[in-house]
Amino acid sequence: MAPHGLGAWCALLLAASPAAGNEPLNIAVGGIQPAAAAADLFRVKERPVRPEGIFQAMEVIRTVGSFASLSDFPIPDIKDSRPAALRDNRLKNSEYLAQGLGEGFQALRWEGTYTARSGRENAVAELAGMLREQHRLDPGRPINVVCHSHGCGIALEAFAAVESEGVRVERFVSLGTRLTGLPGDNRRDKPANVRDWVNIHSRGDAAFSKALDGTGILNVESLGGGGHAAYYEDPALRRAVADLAGSAVPPAELLRGRYPELLALPRPEPAPS
Repeated sequence: MAPHGLGAWCALLLAASPAAGNEPLNIAVGGIQPAAAAADLFRVKERPVRPEGIFQAMEVIRTVGSFASLSDFPIPDIKDSRPAALRDNRLKNSEYLAQGLGEGFQALRWEGTYTARSGRENAVAELAGMLREQHRLDPGRPINVVCHSHGCGIALEAFAAVESEGVRVERFVSLGTRLTGLPGDNRRDKPANVRDWVNIHSRGDAAFSKALDGTGILNVESLGGGGHAAYYEDPALRRAVADLAGSAVPPAELLRGRYPELLALPRPEPAPS
C-alpha cells in the first residue's frame, strides 16, 4: 500500500503544481540609446542631403541634448567628426532592463537608434517574431511585455502585426513614454489583443513621459521622482514593475495593496450629481 500511496501523493503534487509551459514569457524592450542616437546623427550627414534628413538630424540633437540635461550624463565628446561612446550612460539597453527586472525576463535586442528607420523596423519584426513563435509553441502560455520610452512604440507596432493571428499579451507595462511623434505609432487605445496596459510616468520625467489619454490604459504615477533613467536604476520601482508583469492579481488591486507609497493610482472621477 505504501508505494501506491506514495504514487498517488506524487501524482497529486504534479497535478497541483503549474506546468512548465504555463510559466509566463516576460520580454523587456529598451528605448533609444544616446550613443547610438549620436552615431545616427553622423550617419545622416553621410547620406545625400534631403529635407527629411535635416529634420532627423535636428530631432537627434534635441533628443541627445534632452537626455543629457535630464538624466545627468555627459554629452558625447565629438572628435574627428565621430562620436565617442557616452561614458557612464544611465540609459541602458534591453539587456540591462531585463537584468534589472530579474530572472525570467528576456531582452529584445535592437540597435537603439532613432533616425535609422531600418533599426526600428527590424526591432518590430523581431518582437513580432518572438510573440508569433511563442504562440505557435504554446498558445496558452501568458506573455508579458515591459518597455521603456521609444521601445513602447515598437511594442505597440509588434502587437498590431500579430493581432489578426490570435496572439495575445496578458500584461503590457510601459515606462517613461509619451507615444507621440514616433514613426508608425498611430495607436493610442489599449490594443484588442492586450488584456492589461499599465503606463508608469513621473513628474521628474515630464519631458519624456505622461499619463496617456487612450482608453483602457491604467496610468500610474511614480512618486519617487527621478529622470528618464529612474525606471532602470530605482530598485524599488524595478521590483514593483517585475511584480506587475508577473502577478495574476489585477494591476490596480496589486498596486493598492503592495505599493501605495511608490506608485499612485489616478483618483476616481467624481460621480455626477
